[in-house]
Amino acid sequence: MKKMNMLWTKIAAIALGAILTVGVGATLSSFTPSREAEAVAIPPSQVLYLKPNANWLNAGARFAVYFFTEGAGNKWEDATKEAGVLDIYSVVAPATSYQKLIFTRMNPATTENNWTNRWNQTGNLEFDGTNDLFIIPSGASDGSTDTGNWSVYDPLDHPLPPPFEEGLHLFFKPTTDFMIDDTRLATRLAAHFFIADGGADPKWSAMTQVDTGIYQVITPTTGVVDKEYDRIIFVSMVADN
Repeated sequence: MKKMNMLWTKIAAIALGAILTVGVGATLSSFTPSREAEAVAIPPSQVLYLKPNANWLNAGARFAVYFFTEGAGNKWEDATKEAGVLDIYSVVAPATSYQKLIFTRMNPATTENNWTNRWNQTGNLEFDGTNDLFIIPSGASDGSTDTGNWSVYDPLDHPLPPPFEEGLHLFFKPTTDFMIDDTRLATRLAAHFFIADGGADPKWSAMTQVDTGIYQVITPTTGVVDKEYDRIIFVSMVADN
């Protein structure tokens, strides 16, 4: 395999009105956690929702849910992305009613759901019959529990970010830390444009320094009718010597 001649050093993801650090941040959403009701058996065909954090969304991971009753069977189900909302995945509970569930982050290079293909997981969770959305806490990787992480799913709480108009001039002022990786100084900046809900191929654009410490990029066209980019990742790069 040919070795890439540029290395990513630092990255920052941007949506209109919010700045996220990929891999350690999480998309903000407004909700009021509620976990007052007693746990109940998960009814067959019950729809449950998962909102992964940035850690879980990284590397194109897929998601699956392990339903089980201790000592009495289990069943895996795939979680699928919900259209028209930001980073929400849904799963339909199996025909058999189970007592508990575990949300898992899976290797996207695999299709079978098992513990070998699992990258990360929550703790053993219970459904209270009302709160049907589980949000992976910011910065968490494994072991998230029931406490404070369940809420009632409302799609209006998770809107897609508004798009960047084609030809829009965007400016970015990196910090010194953003431009340095260990002892290496970034030689250039680039911007990676994409659509959060898909629908067009992503694009890279080189950034131009327009003032001391200020870089500019112009939003490109998606090449798809009625589609505009709504996410950017700013990337500092350094030559691989």
